[in-house]
Parts: sequence; structure tokens; C-alpha cells
Amino acid sequence: MRLTIIIPMYKTEKYISDCLNSILNQDKGNIDYDIVAVNDGSPDKTAEIAERILSKSNIKYTIINQQNQGLSCARNAGLKIAHGDFIWFIDSDDTIAENSFRTLSKIEADNIDAIAINGLEKIEEMLKPCVRYGKFAENAVDGHTFFQSSIWSVCSPMTLYNSNFLKANNLEFHPHIYHEDNEFTTRAYFFAERIYIADSPLYIIRETPNSITRTFNPKRSFDLMTVANLLEQFKKDNATDKKDIKVFRKMISICLNSALENNLKYSESDRYKLSEALFANRRLFKNMLNYPSLKYKIEAGLFLLFPKQIVTIYNILNKLLRRLLKQ
Repeated sequence: MRLTIIIPMYKTEKYISDCLNSILNQDKGNIDYDIVAVNDGSPDKTAEIAERILSKSNIKYTIINQQNQGLSCARNAGLKIAHGDFIWFIDSDDTIAENSFRTLSKIEADNIDAIAINGLEKIEEMLKPCVRYGKFAENAVDGHTFFQSSIWSVCSPMTLYNSNFLKANNLEFHPHIYHEDNEFTTRAYFFAERIYIADSPLYIIRETPNSITRTFNPKRSFDLMTVANLLEQFKKDNATDKKDIKVFRKMISICLNSALENNLKYSESDRYKLSEALFANRRLFKNMLNYPSLKYKIEAGLFLLFPKQIVTIYNILNKLLRRLLKQ
């Protein structure tokens, strides 16, 4: 297998050496790989450390330097020069497991559009599995069936993509937004016809203080609505099967619910802006009504009853629920 590993780099000088060494120390097996590291205008020594480590290895590598444009643009920049048959996006504060290449070496990758892998989430030195594939584990499966199962992870590093498959379906990351994985991965799995499920935990996610999931930037909620709109339009243009539509409703509902949840750490002015944005995108809440989750149905019902007060009501109910749980 010819593999290109794309690593966007931004303000990860504490972790980039762990990331690169976890790759360089692999038993290669029959994996022929190169590394494309994209310095996304990082103001610290991340790129310098990466250059020092990679220059001492015998692995072919390229370092791209660009002005800060965000994770999506960094990944897209790497994609443009990638030569591998498969592409693996790895974040610069994460690592891969010791047996990753040995496991990948055993996979018959012919006619495979994507390889879904498992991972471990590292939180305060504790590791927990990211996905449970169940009956799909260690099998090449029909992509349509796997998409409709909706048990796949939206986290981009949890999938290796056939480069020809990405090109054939014009798959790139939407630029300048958070949560780009939600939109990209959903489209990719929708198009994939054949997927191999490698249930082994090959990827280790490191939660850091600067991780997007721990950063309460108001832009996150607005970008989640951008993702919801992109998925809504894609659903209208491409999805006809009822089971496919159900998956899109789920992904859109998750985006809207997350946009609401994130507001708990925002200022009053940002909450007001979020309320206005949710009202402007009120048509999207129909997805929550039609998705079989009581929580989502309640949120959608409240929004339809109080469209301009949904953020305030959500926060009041959240406080009441916390008090009840403490009793």
C-alpha cells in the first residue's frame, strides 16, 4: 500500500514530536509511505521541530508553509500534492498506535474506497474506544449499508481514503470553518461503495486545552449551522433513499444540538447573535422533529413554539436539569 500521511500543524510544539515519532517508529511491513506536513502559519516552533525530526529520517517528506487559514485549508493543501494510493489525515497533537502499519499491511485494499479504523480517546491519561463497529468489524462491507448504519466516526483521522475515490467525487474540506469533519466525512461515506472495517484501535486522540472540542469560541456554533446547511443542501441534491435521509437528519440534528449546547459558555451578546442565527435557519429544525430522539424532538418543539427565545429557554431548562441531578 502506498500511503500519504497529511499532518496539518498549528501551535502544537509540545506534541508534534510524539506525533511524528509514532509514525516514524512503525514497523513498515509493506507500507510505502510519505509525509506531507502543512505548517498553517504556526507562530511557535512546531514547524522547526517537525523539520528537525523529519530531516533525520529516511522517509520522503514535504513541508508546506502557508499563512494561517485553518485546518480545512491545511488538509486541502496537503491533498493537492499527495501521491499515495491512500490518504491518512493525522492531527499534529495526536499519535498512532504501535501496530498501525502492521495492521494496515494485512488489508487487501483493492477496490476499497475507504478504510474505517478504530481509535482511542486519551483524556487525562485514560483511554476509551471511539467507535464500536460490532458486526462490521474486520470485514470489507457494502458502503451504502455502512453509511446507513451511522455508527461511523465523523473524525477524519479515523478513516483512510482511497485517493482516486476522493478525486472522483471532488471531496475536499469546506474552508475556514470548525467541525469541517462532520460535513466532509458524511459526504465521503455517502459516496463510498466498498469500505474495509479495521476494528483495531490504530489512532489515539489526545484531548488538550487547545483542542477544538474544549474551546468555547462562538464561531463554533455558527460554523455548526453552516455545516447543517451544507448537509441539508447535499441531502436535497443527492439523497432519495429514506434510510439515507434519516442519516442526514441525524447529522444535521447533531449540529443544531451542539450549536445550542455550546452557547452555555458564551457572553450575552453572543447568545443574542446565536438566537438570531438560529431563527434565520429555523427550517433546519424540521430535521430534529423527524429524527427519533426525544431530546431533539423537545428542542425542536420548543424552537417552533418560541423561535426567538430558544437559547434562553434552553439555558433555563439546562440549569433546572442540573439542579435536579444534584438532589
